[in-house]
Amino acid sequence: MPLPAGERVSPFQWNAGWFGGQVGGTLWLLIGGVLLVAGPAPLIGLVWLGSFVIANLFGLALWLMRGRLRVYPAMQLFLVTLAILSLANIVLADQSGHLPELGYPRPFSPITAYGAWLVFPLISLVLYLTERFRSRPRGELADQVQSEPTS
Repeated sequence: MPLPAGERVSPFQWNAGWFGGQVGGTLWLLIGGVLLVAGPAPLIGLVWLGSFVIANLFGLALWLMRGRLRVYPAMQLFLVTLAILSLANIVLADQSGHLPELGYPRPFSPITAYGAWLVFPLISLVLYLTERFRSRPRGELADQVQSEPTS
């Protein structure tokens, strides 16, 4: 997608690494869903599995829109969506009394589960800071390429 004049060039670029982050960020929902379906709470497990599917379909939709959508906003959108789904699933497991059963090798405490959820705003902040301080003006990038010695 061409950048408007004066636009900054992001340090983030679309590449196949998108799927690594997407699957890595959602895998815990799949594992928790399988544990709950196979164990004490099949209906809650199905909600977890549905959340895994929804998050990955949303990630795929963002990927398919990569020609019209810049990667930084897409990453933030995916992260917010995953954070909402994750919090909803943690609350559901906690309120139904099944949260401790998801811990291995010992039961999860609510403090551990909700504390782990804080990774989402932390990652969002790191992405913001990277975009804010590592993006470069469009012209500066062109000047840098022209001034590099050729081999």
